[in-house]
Amino acid sequence: SAASPSATGAAPAPEATPVGPETYPQFAPERELVAAVAEGADGLRVLSERYPRDPAVLKALVLAFASKSDKLIEAVEATRRLLLVAPDECDDADVRYIVSRAAGARGKAEELAFVVMSQHMGKTGADLLYDLMLQRPELETRAKIALETSRRAGLFSPALAIAYDLRFAPSCASRVGLLPRAQE
Repeated sequence: SAASPSATGAAPAPEATPVGPETYPQFAPERELVAAVAEGADGLRVLSERYPRDPAVLKALVLAFASKSDKLIEAVEATRRLLLVAPDECDDADVRYIVSRAAGARGKAEELAFVVMSQHMGKTGADLLYDLMLQRPELETRAKIALETSRRAGLFSPALAIAYDLRFAPSCASRVGLLPRAQE
């Protein structure tokens, strides 16, 4: 028969504690965040693993990655993580700028930026896609395709919906018919 822990002098094994995102503390202590910011992206990456749902940590990580020209993919991935825990951050000027900048990059950064705008930024993402379509000829087709998806998902604001309809109306007569809606 097996010896009991008390018979062997060993302490009883602690009960297993589930480990998962729900067991993480939500917010990093201020002193830890300040120390991680001082260490830069590497320190913030470690802190974001300990506090994966802390918007302040993730926002600092986004900015740290974005400050380095060779870390744009990491900046957009950190932005995606940030938006999952703090959707309102999509309205932040820095977040919008970083995602727009990445959309003009080639490769994985561009791919991820379009995913973030289409799937994680709601109406703000649709507005960004529309701006890219108008301002960046090389992205026009891709942005228009993403906009069609956003429209079907109900992510157009009333202002974007009428601007889009006016822009792509098949004729001048169609545009005239849209003017009352535009006036509203």
